[in-house]
Amino acid sequence: MIPKKIHYVWIGGPKGNIENICINSWREKMPDYEIVEWNEHNVDIEKAIKGKKFLEICYEKKLWAFISDYLRIKALYEQGGLYMDTDMQVLKDITPLLEKSDILLGYECEKYINGAIIGSTKGHKFLKELLDFYEEDIMNVDFYTIPRIITYILENKYEKIDRNKFSDNIAVYNEEFFYPFSYKEDFYYDCITENTYSIHWWGKSWAKKRSYFLESKHLKGVDKLVKCAKIFASNTLLSIKRRR
Repeated sequence: MIPKKIHYVWIGGPKGNIENICINSWREKMPDYEIVEWNEHNVDIEKAIKGKKFLEICYEKKLWAFISDYLRIKALYEQGGLYMDTDMQVLKDITPLLEKSDILLGYECEKYINGAIIGSTKGHKFLKELLDFYEEDIMNVDFYTIPRIITYILENKYEKIDRNKFSDNIAVYNEEFFYPFSYKEDFYYDCITENTYSIHWWGKSWAKKRSYFLESKHLKGVDKLVKCAKIFASNTLLSIKRRR
């Protein structure tokens, strides 16, 4: 069974409004879960990545997104639980879904499976294969983003029973569950359905992962304010719908 523990990674300065709003939603909707922050103070990052060429390069260039990708998988492999990005807002308790499988994932679009939310039992071999990919194989391929990596591992090493089920008790939920609008779209209220458990706000506050992980992109202050306003509006709309 997937433990009632929520992991997240935060490396750098203080959290912004979006991150605090989303983390508070975890506490509100899943109050019986322990929340664990992994950061540069409780993880010896240099030790964790030593000898892993790709990660050492990322550390040198301060490309924390890739370090975060590795640390989230490592934490889940060693402890189990639910990982979420800090711009993942929970709308309702995800526990019923976590009780149905040993790995929980979600499609971000028709083609790719994202890693902004991952549920896992401790020591699952899928996570070990992800760790091995970061430690050994990643320098031999031309893709570096976690959606591409997760999708690649699943499609090449696991039997696809149907779109939502893979072997070894792995469940992959449709877009509406965790990613109701895509990173190419603006948020719209009708994207939320009765099956929507969370909203990924596509914060873009980390480095853009493309072309040898060199190009970075960051939210401007105005963009953050707009996203905060949208989160507030979505909460208000949902509360009105439920009262009806």
